Amino acid sequence: MGDVLIVKLDGEEIRVDLSSPEMAEGEATVWRRVEQRGLIRKRRLWETVVTNYRVFRYSYVRGVMDYCHPLVNVELVATLSVAKPLTAYRLAGITSKGLPVFLSKRVGVSVSGLMAVVSGGRVWDEFRVDEPQKVKKLVEACKSLYRAQVQRPILEARLLKDRRTLEVSPLGPGIPRTRLSLLEPRLARGEYAVRRLVGYPDGRSEVFVTNYRIFELDLETGSVEHSAPLNMVELFVVGSRPVRKRELRKPVLLERGWLRFYKGISNRSYFRVGDVVALVDGSVAVRLENVLDPDGFKSLVDTVKRQLYGAGEDPRPSG
Repeated sequence: MGDVLIVKLDGEEIRVDLSSPEMAEGEATVWRRVEQRGLIRKRRLWETVVTNYRVFRYSYVRGVMDYCHPLVNVELVATLSVAKPLTAYRLAGITSKGLPVFLSKRVGVSVSGLMAVVSGGRVWDEFRVDEPQKVKKLVEACKSLYRAQVQRPILEARLLKDRRTLEVSPLGPGIPRTRLSLLEPRLARGEYAVRRLVGYPDGRSEVFVTNYRIFELDLETGSVEHSAPLNMVELFVVGSRPVRKRELRKPVLLERGWLRFYKGISNRSYFRVGDVVALVDGSVAVRLENVLDPDGFKSLVDTVKRQLYGAGEDPRPSG
């Protein structure tokens, strides 16, 4: 048996093996998604499961858990929502040549998109789901049954006097501090990408959101143009608007891992685009234009920032 989660229910302790997909006593599936391959003989690849105790992904190919986290430590973030109009057709008549004539009528909208599993300041999974906001509300309702948990910061960061060097201190025993230049294009020790935004179809720069900072990288020169510590930035969405895919006239800024999904979106579908401004001490540090689903982007970054640095962090330059 691997790590064990202890759940107290009606005065009794229930032990949940986090290394096994087997359901524990009183555990029930809240939401489940199975990824399969094949047309006739379908083969299960993996499944993502949300229960009233935990969130996990089990690999049928390798026979192991890819990840498993207690429900109270997980936040599901709707990172992208795409709406598609639903149309009904009815027979209106027959032409003189015997051909049917149909009339169309819009009867509603279907919403699908992407949802991320965030825990400990990391994105563990991101998958396609119908009605992502409804799934998120369902999971939040289950979490509300637990006693409120106080999230303690994982990292502490401060700018040094030169305002270009960031010192990051993990709040755990035996883990060394890290110093990095905000203008360094390479990731530092312990730094990982939370988001990597690219312009499609012809972006000339990339935007990295890491556990330490947000920075824009010029692809032609390989240099960092704008950069700011993650725990100092406040994100604001500006000019968010719904737009059909076929109406886009400028390159859209989106997560690199979404390219295949984005190319498959129907031209009739619509989503929101807008600018995201990262402020530091009231000044614009980074401005991202034409971001795909800017509210989803802001929600994800705010969630990661809160899990890593806690609420209300406001580091100042020091010696």
